[in-house]
Parts: sequence; structure tokens; C-alpha cells
Amino acid sequence: MSLYVNKLERFAQISREYSSKVLELKKHGKKVVCWYGSYVPPEIIHAAGAVQYPLFDGGEAEPAETALQYMLYTTNVQARYQVGQYILGLNTVVRAADLIVVDSKEADSVRVGSVFEYLGLPVKYLGVPQDWEKEIAFNYYKKALFKLKNDLEKLTGEDITDEKLINCIKKYNQLRDLLNYIGSLRKKHPPPIGGEDFIKLNHYALRCDLDNAINNLDGILEELKKREETFFSDNVVRIMMIGRGFAFGDYLLLSMIEESGGVVVSELLDEGILHSEKVKVNGNPIENLAESYYKAKVPSVFFSPSFRKRWEYIVKKVNEFHVDGLIYYNLAFDCIYDHEWPIFAKKAKELDIPFIMIESAYSFSREAVAALRSRVEAFIEMCRGKRTK
Repeated sequence: MSLYVNKLERFAQISREYSSKVLELKKHGKKVVCWYGSYVPPEIIHAAGAVQYPLFDGGEAEPAETALQYMLYTTNVQARYQVGQYILGLNTVVRAADLIVVDSKEADSVRVGSVFEYLGLPVKYLGVPQDWEKEIAFNYYKKALFKLKNDLEKLTGEDITDEKLINCIKKYNQLRDLLNYIGSLRKKHPPPIGGEDFIKLNHYALRCDLDNAINNLDGILEELKKREETFFSDNVVRIMMIGRGFAFGDYLLLSMIEESGGVVVSELLDEGILHSEKVKVNGNPIENLAESYYKAKVPSVFFSPSFRKRWEYIVKKVNEFHVDGLIYYNLAFDCIYDHEWPIFAKKAKELDIPFIMIESAYSFSREAVAALRSRVEAFIEMCRGKRTK
């Protein structure tokens, strides 16, 4: 077994143990703050002296179905999963949370927060206006971050000084640098790391002590730099993934792509991944966080207008990473993404790039998996055939 695989497995184990570590820290007086949504900066939570814990689990049908006693069937499957896993007792950290911060950019996320409130959990919403190009919207989000800062200070009894916050920003910037570098290695032919491992590295880093995450990513990067062997052939089909995101535990499609002769070399995912734009360290740190999380990164599908920016980003990555085909990963009943993928399908056809939408309800019966595998294999072969013409 290679040193890279050993380091990856060790990092995975550290991340799996993070929940137990969080609960142990709570016993010793630390406040636990869960967060749901890509517009909640964990840097502020760290700077308050609390333990952060991201919520973005998924991959199984039962929790999503269990949530139906409180949520409509037409609520997206990933949002329902958060509630269902709480009801089933699958995530002990949520039960121990002193605060759950939910970004309010869209209705399904707000519904998760409202059900948590109904069930007696402490919830606060982070205001996230959708008209992101307007200054009034940016100022609203910025004020929401200042309010979050004040709420966290009251919760922990610690002042979030500029120095503390800047130190946390610097550490998260280190994470971004490492993940950006690792992700960029996929420009190589063949790539030394695939999309499944890259998504998992993001997940491990988000659910991990910061210093531990930095040290583990640094070690993995060093192994990848000098790594001679690769899991992928020279003619592997290069795929870009688009969509809301892959939940913690939802890796079937990613592994199936690799088993079928493809590899994910780039992504446009709105959730479940650390966004790549670094946060400035000069000036007011809250304003810098607002700038990075709200303005600098690729706008969420929920923002308006966002289509042009998102498609420009896709085209840029297609050229930069020599992408052969686009896969849009759509979670069941995620209606805004249902509006976006047909537009992208049309634009992909205009550019003569193979495109497919794959929807998931986290229902992985033998028949469903077999049908999915057939679709993935056929798409990979189509991309390969098109490349050789």
C-alpha cells in the first residue's frame, strides 16, 4: 500500500473521530456550533472559541424518508436528510449543539432550521440576500456577519478580536491553498488524484481540527507531488461535476465514474466543499469575510443573476482541465437546480461538449445502482468516442 493511501486513510480516521472529539470538548466546557449552508464562515466560529461542525450529510434513503413527518416530500432530499438523521439519532453532535447557524439563501435550508427550532434545538439564521450584485444586498450580508459575531461572543463569553479572527482566516487560507494545489494536480495526464479522493479531502478538512487538517493535507500533497504511480490510465475520460454538492457519505457516483474509466478533474459545487477564494487579511476581517464568501466566489445557483458567471466558470475549467464531458449531479426535488441544468445542457450542446444529468434520491437499491452504472458507463464511452474522432 502506498504512502499516499496510508496518509489518506489516516486522515479519514481522524475525521471520523472528530464527532467524538467534539463531544469530549463539550464535556470540558467548549460550546459546539453546527452550521448549515455555504455562506456561514467557520472562521468566525473558531475565533469565538467554539467548536465548529458542518452539517451536510447524506447518501442514504432512510433519514430523508424519516423527515417526511415534518417536511414536504418535495423538499430536496439533502435538506430532509439533515432532519431525518437527527430524529434517528444518527448524528450525536447535532443533539449536543449549543447553536445551529443556518444560512437563509433558500427555502429548503430555512425549512431545516424551522424544523430544528420546532424540535427544540437552538437555531439562528444568517441573512443571505439573493440579489448579490447590489450593494444593499452585500451590506445586508455584512451586517448579518457582524450580528453572528455578536451572537457567538454572547454564547462563548469570549471577544472575537480582529487578531483572533485574522489568525483563523490565515489558517483557513492555508487549507484553501493546500486544497487548491491538490485540485490543480488533476490537470496532469493522467491525474495523480481523482475526484472522489478530492471531495473526501474537503470533507475531512471541514470535519477536523484546523491544525490537524493542515498537517494532514500538507503530508498528502507532498506524497502526490512525488507520486509516480496513478490509479488512472493515460486515456481516462476527464469529467467536470456540477450541482449543489456531494454530501458527507455520498460517494457512490464518484467511485462509479472511476470504475467506469472516467475521473472527475474539476467541479462547480455550491455546498459541501471549501470554496477556493482566499480571504484578505488586511483591513476589517468581517468585511473581508463578507467580500470573499458573498462577492468573490462563483455565485450560488440561488443568486440572481448567476447563470452567466456560472457558465463562464464552467467553460474556463473545461479548457483549463481538458474536460471531455459534463455531469450535472442533481439532488431529488432541488427545484432551482432543476431550472439550471436544462440551460447548461443546451449551452453544452452549442459547444459540442457531452452532457448528462444524473439525479439522486439517495435510493440505492440493486436495480437503481445497476441502471445508474449503465448510464455512467454509456456516457463515459460516448465521451471517449467523441474524443477520438
